[in-house]
Amino acid sequence: MNNFFTNEEIFSIAQKLNQSYYAYMLDEQVWALLFVVFPESFHPTLQNLKHKKLGHDIVNLILMNYYPGERLLKYHLVKDFIKHKDEVALFEMKIEKSRLDVGRINGYSYAYEIKTELDSLTKLQKQIAHYALVFEFITVILHPKHLSKASEMLPDFCGIITYHIDSLGCQFQSVREALKSPCINSKTQIDTLNSKDLEYILKFIGEKNIPAKRSEREAALFSNVDFVDINFLFKEAIKNRYKERWSYLCKFFKKINPIDIQELYIGPINPDVIYYKTSSIV
Repeated sequence: MNNFFTNEEIFSIAQKLNQSYYAYMLDEQVWALLFVVFPESFHPTLQNLKHKKLGHDIVNLILMNYYPGERLLKYHLVKDFIKHKDEVALFEMKIEKSRLDVGRINGYSYAYEIKTELDSLTKLQKQIAHYALVFEFITVILHPKHLSKASEMLPDFCGIITYHIDSLGCQFQSVREALKSPCINSKTQIDTLNSKDLEYILKFIGEKNIPAKRSEREAALFSNVDFVDINFLFKEAIKNRYKERWSYLCKFFKKINPIDIQELYIGPINPDVIYYKTSSIV
């Protein structure tokens, strides 16, 4: 594409695709989007490609190479987690008034907040404060341009990882190891769980009569469990909540386009249903 467009033009095209593309589009819908975001002078080239290539694959190629946003970082981060056994990873978990980019549960709980070169650090302190209430180890993954400012903003227990994108992919470098959060709050952990999670915990600890209302489930939990046990039960409940989605992602990871990892995790479906070439018969 560098032969046709300037770097600024390519970035603008990629930015528009990132804003409008979603994984569950039909192939024809993806191609319609491509024709919208590319200038008319490039349409003959698109028309030739349309009968040979899947639209999803073209968008994936563009975003992975020309738009250094969260989709790219999340893919490379989670790719490392796939290798590990007996753990569960998650995307976009709501905690207080923040939404966690990536989480991971094994014997411990880990929270990862991503700040790319396209992001600001405006909400970072608030986000870390929220995550530290429920997750044991908090790490910020950031572009080197943010390192100096972030180092001054973040608490000492927060880990820092920088990344570098090159022709080999995305390389991560640890700047500061995360220490265990001193802010874990049992009440906030319970507040983060939904009613079904609380039902799972009550069954896990052997409760026979499960109340119907959430407030009653909370009361039953706190009447049976010391606060020192809540952190363990929180991790078990989160692993249970996301284990089927994570199992799906591990199974189909190599078949899913990198930019679609999060979307297909949230709404699991066989990738063959998504990546179906309809334009070949047009």
